[in-house]
Amino acid sequence: MKFKTTLICALFLLAGCLSTGQPTIPSNLSDQDKNIALKITEKAAQYCTTGGYDPVTNKPKTNFVNVGTSITLNKLYRSTDTSWYKADLVIKSIWDSVYYDDATGQIVCGDRMWGERMLQDPKSRITFEVAGGAASARELFVNKKLIDIKQGDLVALGTTIGGYPFYDGGESWTFSEGRVRESIASGDGSVPVVFGDTTLKLSVANMTVARQTITVNLGNSKIKGRVDESCQKNALIVRNLGDQFLDRCMSITAGDDNGHLYLGVHIVNSADSGRVYVSDFAILPEVLGAHNTKLADWQRPSSKWEPKIKVVMKRLNEWAESVQDATIKAINQEKPLDAFSNALPIVSLLPVPADLSSGDHGSGFLATVEIIRYKKGFGAIAYSQYAPHRTSYGSAWGKRSQEEADSVAMANCKKFRKEGAPLCEFYRFERGLH
Repeated sequence: MKFKTTLICALFLLAGCLSTGQPTIPSNLSDQDKNIALKITEKAAQYCTTGGYDPVTNKPKTNFVNVGTSITLNKLYRSTDTSWYKADLVIKSIWDSVYYDDATGQIVCGDRMWGERMLQDPKSRITFEVAGGAASARELFVNKKLIDIKQGDLVALGTTIGGYPFYDGGESWTFSEGRVRESIASGDGSVPVVFGDTTLKLSVANMTVARQTITVNLGNSKIKGRVDESCQKNALIVRNLGDQFLDRCMSITAGDDNGHLYLGVHIVNSADSGRVYVSDFAILPEVLGAHNTKLADWQRPSSKWEPKIKVVMKRLNEWAESVQDATIKAINQEKPLDAFSNALPIVSLLPVPADLSSGDHGSGFLATVEIIRYKKGFGAIAYSQYAPHRTSYGSAWGKRSQEEADSVAMANCKKFRKEGAPLCEFYRFERGLH
């Protein structure tokens, strides 16, 4: 199955970027090695295939990559005497290595294919050395303690939380806060249950547009039965697959946090041996296409929802159900790293204007269009689409004139345009109602 070429931009980077998403690479690489790393991730996204082998579990994988996602390059190695490089990649929580010859542009996808190549010509064996440090793909809780991680640090693909994978949705999340806490005593009445809480966020222009808080058990316990009775309270939509013994519940709510309206998705799962996996998402409704709404608009009976609210809720419910199904897989005893591989990506939540419905644009570009359409003042977007789901663009908003907005957006687009790509042009959209 081919690695799709639909890498998605970190959500809502309005100033400009590749809408397919900048890959995550180690920060301590030299400029030359960073350039090599970018070449490798782009080549891998375009050409790599796999027979479905998972090097983590040593089991075949038949569902490796489906929709667009981001790539994390965890470690880069250089040959000591040739132009070959090796890169350890994570794509949709699946780990493998690719090999790249900078002199010829050739890429060999996967350790298995590289091993076969070496067996055919043992004299061609190549020795590699580490070119840089690792990205932040790691376990966040070690020995029931939060590791040394700072607010704003990137939480790379492949990161685990209490051994469990987390939902990335094809986007780049940053660490906000975390803690270890003890809750009610387990079944024997003496050993407390230890949980790890982690909050991640997606931000733009110092504004958090989406947040998820993940609560998991850190170690086993004898606690049995349901652990969360709040799933169905004050919910707009509920999907409960659980019973009197196990939690399997998803609910969607609307709330207000210090004057900021948000849509909440609460997913709770419990299993034997005290396993718990709870996800709480909070998303700004305006980035989903529901502008200028109030909390009361969402709390009406569904039959009285405005059309734009109905559209948003339909997309949100489909997305939430897919994430719920994935968390049920994640809580399995094996804690499979690819549990979220079939969950719908963040881009599926975003509105697509009619004139962009066949354009194969990524989430960053679509989100920028949606946000700037409703920004006060003059705004503009300039873009250069050089492949499906691959668009360089620049934007501006809140300017005093259209001329000023156009100038800033075009300058940003030229800054990010790929060499040899089409010249930047303006995307003109109808303004929304303020």
